[in-house]
Amino acid sequence: GVAQLQTKMNVSGTYRELVAFLDRLERSSYFVTVDQIQIGKRDQGGEAGLDIALTAFYRVADGTGEERP
Repeated sequence: GVAQLQTKMNVSGTYRELVAFLDRLERSSYFVTVDQIQIGKRDQGGEAGLDIALTAFYRVADGTGEERP
């Protein structure tokens, strides 16, 4: 079956670092969906923050984990 893991995370960095992070997430070998994303203001050091809610889907052996349709 397939199970899912929902999580939220905060990521901060320069615009270029945040774009690179999202690119790596998109190219991941795991199936991940970004459910919500919010960008925060830049600080004086030029960094901004992202609040990301995402869901990762993964295979589980029959009878283990929480199965989803």
